[in-house]
Amino acid sequence: MKDREEVENKVLHVRLSGGFVGLIATNPRFALEKAIREANDEGWHVVQVIDDTTGNLLVWLVRLLVLLVTLLIWTPANGYFVVVERELVEF
Repeated sequence: MKDREEVENKVLHVRLSGGFVGLIATNPRFALEKAIREANDEGWHVVQVIDDTTGNLLVWLVRLLVLLVTLLIWTPANGYFVVVERELVEF
């Protein structure tokens, strides 16, 4: 196991869309793959992927309101948190 001083951590938030836009244009697997590939290209390694399960009633009501205002076209949806780490480079 690496010492805490030897690694740097970061949390990425992969956002998804709901409504008709989410149904047609958003694929959770592709969104995760893209975020992980970009992080890997920058030298980060995935430690854990966590569902963004927002159970807040206010957030749910705002999302429902946005969905109704946009005539079911778009609303923000739950996504994922991706925890990544990389070794620190010391000069």
